[in-house]
Amino acid sequence: MASSRAYIPSASILRALSRPRPIPCPFSQRLSLQTVRGAARRKKPKKPQDIIPKDENIYADQLGKTISAIEFYEQDLDEGTAPKLVKRISTREQAMDEEKKWRMALEDATNPDYDDTELRKQILDDMLADPTYDEIKDYMIYLRAKLEGRENETAYGQELQKITKTEDEIEAEQMWSRVAVALHESAQKYIDNPEYASARKELEDFQAKLVNLEKGNVGFEESIERLNAKLQQIPAAQKQLEEVKKELPPEWLSDEWLDKLSESEEAEEDLDEADPIDQFKIDMLLMQMQEIMAAMGNKEMVKEIQTVLDDKPSLDPEDNADEFEEKQGFDVNELKARVASLKQSTPDMKPDPKADAVVESMLADPYILDKLAAIKHHIVKQKAYEPPSAPDPETLDKSRLTTYKQRLRMVENDPEHLEALEQLRVDLPPPFNAHPALKSLNQALKLAYLGASDDVRRILWRSYMRAREVPTLLQNIPDDAWDILWYSQAVNWASNQNRDAHLKLLMADLRTVDKEGPPTPPDALPV
Repeated sequence: MASSRAYIPSASILRALSRPRPIPCPFSQRLSLQTVRGAARRKKPKKPQDIIPKDENIYADQLGKTISAIEFYEQDLDEGTAPKLVKRISTREQAMDEEKKWRMALEDATNPDYDDTELRKQILDDMLADPTYDEIKDYMIYLRAKLEGRENETAYGQELQKITKTEDEIEAEQMWSRVAVALHESAQKYIDNPEYASARKELEDFQAKLVNLEKGNVGFEESIERLNAKLQQIPAAQKQLEEVKKELPPEWLSDEWLDKLSESEEAEEDLDEADPIDQFKIDMLLMQMQEIMAAMGNKEMVKEIQTVLDDKPSLDPEDNADEFEEKQGFDVNELKARVASLKQSTPDMKPDPKADAVVESMLADPYILDKLAAIKHHIVKQKAYEPPSAPDPETLDKSRLTTYKQRLRMVENDPEHLEALEQLRVDLPPPFNAHPALKSLNQALKLAYLGASDDVRRILWRSYMRAREVPTLLQNIPDDAWDILWYSQAVNWASNQNRDAHLKLLMADLRTVDKEGPPTPPDALPV
């Protein structure tokens, strides 16, 4: 039984409690946890990640057992869209890769000397797999190839070449892709056809050789020859070929094309000896594919392949007469028609036999086109404005010899000029704001603002042509920059020979951003 006697503290305890306590600092905080005896002697980890076991991953061990997969979703709460799957981890290897990525990110955050190349490559790979970033996919491929280029310059060059293809290369690849798909579908159609059972092996071999057709496939020509020989032994294929021949021009499937191709190849040998691509072999291959497509009854592909063959320019002057006349801007038949219409439009005028004879003799002149072209060239040259030559620097006063660097210093000290330069600057959202072509374009715009000359005009145009391939550039060019681009290329200088082509391209770019010409129209310019 507990004692009912009241507890009376001893005198020593009362003395200890009655001592005055030190005044506490008002800015200090009390410790929420009691200190542990011997904590100072415990070994502390040098890096935070050492706390985690190196080769252990609780999620990796549970995947496929208690956890089927780990999925990451995104949802736009403002728009109220449904959750979208952006990532899925379903294997132990994927979980270990995620842990490795997390360790690298932690090391990158704590170690300023850490090489983050591998981490950035993995982040770019994740972004490439995410459909959210499809709009900047090309630029991410460029960055990924650039990172890879630190280890392998060849890989960087190949990836860079993939995203800097010309329009002709892209169009050629698309054409080869369409041809390959059509050939594959046609071959599969005849594999399933019992009438072509004897050619099944050749058709399957032909299908297998269609991979990477645009890059050239080893053994593809041989497979075409074997398939063509086999189709000639099948009555159904020959019957279908005859039906196609009746509907298509006969010269498309004749041997005349072989003679034309061989003649053009001999004539081009001296002009293009260094070309590694044998154009004659490519044309022969296209003709063989055209024959197979005709035997399979695919008329659309026969016409498309013929279009590709027709694109090759002929070396016969008579065949190129229309093109020559178009370049010169004159047509003899058109001139005759105009003369006849003028005679009919003025019936009151008395016919002059001498004038008619002179006109007929002029039109009968075989060199009339050359003469008219020379006259046109002379008129254009006379109308073209040739800027005055620059004066000799040695004869000028030193105050007039102002370089672009000195002009730039003067402009940077003037708030009005600084504001004008800021309105010329093209700013893009990240990551495109770090593109070197954008920096070059902004420097060229600054040069064009400092002074107009033919050299500056050319520099500005080259910079614009390099930068216009950067995504979102055209949408972010300010109006002042459009004006400088337009009017710098619109000058009638004799050295500006590509004036019309440049303005045509600029007009097309302006229309893509809903502008029908330069923001400042010519009639609004000060005289």
